[in-house]
Amino acid sequence: MATKGQWRNIGVTAAGLVLLLTTGCATKLSCANQAFDKNPLLYRQVQVLPVVVTPAARPDMTLTTNDVWQINTHVASNLVLALRQSLQAYGFDVLGQQAVLGCPDDWSRLTESCASNIVVANRELSQASHAISSRLQHTNVNLTEYRLTNTTAFACADEVASNTSAIVLMHSTVIVESKMERNKRRGQIALLNTVGALAGFTYWHSSPSGVVNTVAIVDSKTFEILWWSSWRFSNVNLADTNAIAHTVTSMMAQLPTSRQQPPAH
Repeated sequence: MATKGQWRNIGVTAAGLVLLLTTGCATKLSCANQAFDKNPLLYRQVQVLPVVVTPAARPDMTLTTNDVWQINTHVASNLVLALRQSLQAYGFDVLGQQAVLGCPDDWSRLTESCASNIVVANRELSQASHAISSRLQHTNVNLTEYRLTNTTAFACADEVASNTSAIVLMHSTVIVESKMERNKRRGQIALLNTVGALAGFTYWHSSPSGVVNTVAIVDSKTFEILWWSSWRFSNVNLADTNAIAHTVTSMMAQLPTSRQQPPAH
């Protein structure tokens, strides 16, 4: 079971990834290294590490902590399914089972060492993501400069295949808006638009509810990052399975197409 300290680290990682896409103009960032961009299917056989999905919400009278976890679990399962299907659509062989860590019960099934390794892997992903994102704001990025070296975390994937060409890491943050916060936001919009009508302007503030997805594909031998992408999707109906899946499929559509085999349709 994850300790309190590990849960705190998970929260810090989640906050960092949310901050990554909320503190800049860009909300859709992707890049690939030259080898992967030229022919991604050289790395056809991939293993997906347990996917960490964490909620970002402020519980109140209309949204309990239990509600938050239920929403997060629902979204998490659909995100992981969409990730697998997207990889397969682009010609990758996804080896093993895809585990999702979307609620405390999921973490409680892990050994202490496995939980620690996953936390470290996600912290490393967060740190690399900050560095890549910062550079992408100003110039191109050479992904061969970035490695995710926490190889011990790879053992936490179920039945890691010896012939794995690449490791896929994904972290998602689910941003939940409570009914109370939604009503408060709508009230502010109505008030400002009443005033704005006299001044000739219209104000709109969309719902912050949504998903932040960060995915890295890593060479299983060199641990170089082959492909990295981090997107934020706002105003997402978290009860809509198709809308949730779209947050993954649209960003994975940025994967480079193999010169030898186009993505399946």
